[in-house]
Amino acid sequence: MEITKKDFQQFKEEIKTQNKKNLDDIMIKNKQSHEEYKRSFNVIYEKFRSDVKIIGEGWQMNAEKTNATFELASEMKEDIEIIKMDISFIKNALKQKADKEEVEALEKRVILLENKLRRV
Repeated sequence: MEITKKDFQQFKEEIKTQNKKNLDDIMIKNKQSHEEYKRSFNVIYEKFRSDVKIIGEGWQMNAEKTNATFELASEMKEDIEIIKMDISFIKNALKQKADKEEVEALEKRVILLENKLRRV
């Protein structure tokens, strides 16, 4: 069997047609894969954005709690200063009371001694 120019042309056309069909199939599959990858990427991207948003909200809450803690600590520091002043005042009042009690005791002793001296 001899291959003629016409056979060769026909074979060439069949190959071209088959190659074009194969290329079209590849392009369609490539486009489908591309769309699939794109959808997958978008899903992953949205999940990532959601997670980052949650992390950001957590950081914001922690910052707010930290600020509230510092404010509370500042208020407590003021309260502690007032308590220290009150304790100092109470200590002085107790010291003066002790001194007053000592004076009263001495006055009583003096009165007793004066009464004893008058009797003598």
